[in-house]
Amino acid sequence: MYASNQRISFQIYGKGSKNLIAFHGFGQDASLYANWQTAFSDYTIYSIDLFFHGNSQWQPKDYTLYPEEWQEIFYYFLEELHIKRFEIAAFSLGGRIALSTYGMFYEQIDGLWLLGVDGIKSNFWYQTATRYSTARKIFAYTVAHPRPLHYLIKGVGRLKIFNKSVIKLAEKEIADKQRRMRVHHTWLTYRILSVSTAQIIQQIRKQKIPVRLFAGKYDKLVPPVYLRAFAAAIPEAEFTEFDCGHFKIPEKVVAWRKLLS
Repeated sequence: MYASNQRISFQIYGKGSKNLIAFHGFGQDASLYANWQTAFSDYTIYSIDLFFHGNSQWQPKDYTLYPEEWQEIFYYFLEELHIKRFEIAAFSLGGRIALSTYGMFYEQIDGLWLLGVDGIKSNFWYQTATRYSTARKIFAYTVAHPRPLHYLIKGVGRLKIFNKSVIKLAEKEIADKQRRMRVHHTWLTYRILSVSTAQIIQQIRKQKIPVRLFAGKYDKLVPPVYLRAFAAAIPEAEFTEFDCGHFKIPEKVVAWRKLLS
């Protein structure tokens, strides 16, 4: 599907009567939700590849996706598929896109499924690398010259500022140039798609739509405390904490819903 000269790639799973539009996390693709169709048989799932993931294509001038651009792209996505009402599911980085999309299309949205989502609480690394032009130039430099970044991560690791699992993930993502390029392009592209958590909460409370938040007890990337606090501010929200880390949350949701059916 093309909009504004960009290509949006997605997969469709299931044939249920309700529509669920899903966004995966960093380093994944639309197939993350392939096994959801058994537990979510009442939904048709439209799982979208983020830019620089899967088969979606983006040709930015400055690696920045502006809100009005995403609003146009998503509008044409809905129009072409004849989707009038829908719910949104999101995991990890996909939460940033999901919350922004909710802020733009809330009148058409009937519910949110938020799994260890980014965007509710500011991410230190994300903000440091993308907020200011000087930082963005340094970030771009490290794609071709990763040694300073490698030393920085090692130093932070020795200081024990972040959990070991977070440090290991960072080291993995800078291990080769393709991974570094994807981190750089993805982070810069979605950096402006940020939302006011207070405004999102206010709108959800006004609409009174169901919001389901899922966290991993051992999640060091998105600690449960942030999702728990978000849920506590919304009377209609349900919060579930699984006995797992970050990347196991999507499969835990599948098992959880199967138990309910």
